Amino acid sequence: MPFKLLSNLRLSPNNWINRASKPLLNALHWAKNQRIPVTDTNVTTAKPRSKRLRKKLYVDEFAVTGFGFQGRFVADSDELLDPFFDGLVELMNTRKLMIVGGTNEELFEAYLSSSDRYGSATEDDRKAVIEWLDGQTRITDVTVAELSDAYYGE
Repeated sequence: MPFKLLSNLRLSPNNWINRASKPLLNALHWAKNQRIPVTDTNVTTAKPRSKRLRKKLYVDEFAVTGFGFQGRFVADSDELLDPFFDGLVELMNTRKLMIVGGTNEELFEAYLSSSDRYGSATEDDRKAVIEWLDGQTRITDVTVAELSDAYYGE
């Protein structure tokens, strides 16, 4: 019986999880008794989302795009990398982009998107970053990804 597994949750009658999950638990119990496999394909989508919800979820016309890149450092010391990062920050400021990334001794990975709340990186931004990276001597083996959804990675 599947309800025994959930007995340790201690849900009160006023708890929204209890009210929301009861129909789901009933459907799962019914499906188990009917020997119907429960998969994601059995779930139907809800009614279309309101503009407010689309904006909150950053989907459809409010989707935010960005792109990633990675490369290998050829510098031996951190002082030699300072001009690279200073130039990268300057490029980000002039293009109104923000960057999130990480590095170790030789590999640098980053993801760039617009610094505006609902703004997106454009193909022009991507080309400018590619052009700037090609002119750098401190980083090699650079690969720049295509534009993708910054929140959902699609």
